[in-house]
Amino acid sequence: MKEHRHTLKVVLLVGALTLVIAGVAGAIAGKKRTSQRHAPIRKQISVLPSVSSKVSTIEVLNASIEQPDTPAVAAAVEVRNNSNRDITTIMLICGEGGVERSGLTDPDNPHVVLPAHGTITLEMGFGEMTPDCSLMIGGVTYADGSEDGLPETLESMHGIRAQDKAEHDAKKGANKQ
Repeated sequence: MKEHRHTLKVVLLVGALTLVIAGVAGAIAGKKRTSQRHAPIRKQISVLPSVSSKVSTIEVLNASIEQPDTPAVAAAVEVRNNSNRDITTIMLICGEGGVERSGLTDPDNPHVVLPAHGTITLEMGFGEMTPDCSLMIGGVTYADGSEDGLPETLESMHGIRAQDKAEHDAKKGANKQ
């Protein structure tokens, strides 16, 4: 009888999670369709914007355009970590857009994405950039857990990390069953 109750609880929990996921996916899909229909025509980016770092230990080495004249056109930004500390997360931003390289997607197994005194190239599609805005290294998380960068970028990184942790915990919980 106890085993039957446990099975029933598991079935109800899985069903509830499925409904929540389906509802969120439907809301996102509906929002994307709505925003595509009513989105104003956006100015296209055709030249590489200026590039800088808002993190004192990150030096911009090079910036170039990758895959020009294609829909996948992107900015490639090569940076160096001039600190003695490894970096586990780094974020490149341009106005409202941003890309993150993170070694913290699995909180149980963090890894370094940019070693001390190492280099990395980050790419950001022109479609992700906000027109008339600069490209910037907006924030980093060091392996020791300390951070540096713009407050709004760090806040965004915290949100991404919380979402990654929730997804990781959900997968972990599903694997236990």
